[in-house]
Amino acid sequence: MAVLRMRSITSTIPSTRELAVQTTNFIVNGITNTGLTLVLAHGAGSQMDSPFMDRVADGIAVHGFRVLRFEFPYMRERRITGKRVRPEPLDLLANDWKKVLSELGDPKKLVIGGKSVGGHFAAKVADEMGVRGVVCLGYPFLLPHNQEPFDISHLFALKSPTIIIQGSHDPYGKEGTINENSISSTATMHWLPKADHDLYPVEGCKKTHDENILEAMEKVAEFLDFLEN
Repeated sequence: MAVLRMRSITSTIPSTRELAVQTTNFIVNGITNTGLTLVLAHGAGSQMDSPFMDRVADGIAVHGFRVLRFEFPYMRERRITGKRVRPEPLDLLANDWKKVLSELGDPKKLVIGGKSVGGHFAAKVADEMGVRGVVCLGYPFLLPHNQEPFDISHLFALKSPTIIIQGSHDPYGKEGTINENSISSTATMHWLPKADHDLYPVEGCKKTHDENILEAMEKVAEFLDFLEN
């Protein structure tokens, strides 16, 4: 699978924090594709080239779609400095998504999404930015430590076609605890039985982690095919 690392620099940068904010770095899989491009953001604690993100990007690219990955500024700063950096205020992550999309051309050729928080904020800006669709992998419906609801109000009126791949035993939102009827009819939930937030099998699961990821990527590819046709 062809993988290209590409960097776009927009200005002269005087500090590490500004480098993280003003520079967008992408990892590109499936660079020969001329149709839809899937743009993915990482989860809160993992980088864009984590094993999970690598497998997802490869798994979708083999179906003939181009996949771009990027990092939020706090994670980019962590990569540069080698120091753990706390995520910025959540509302800024939506602005980061908008900045990235402004660099990528026609939004109707873009499907956006990502792992956990990355997918959450993709869904939050999707309608405003006019993208073709949204892909969410492990949606954070709840804050797992205290089980308080995350702000998902944007899902109720979402107009962009969306697929949410969720493990049935994901602590951020287990099957049976989510009121799927309250989510917009443009969004489809696909549950992976006895899988957790990272799609790892829990006790009693009849599938391996690899098989769960394969099923998830097949569903995403079907969704992208639907959007192209």
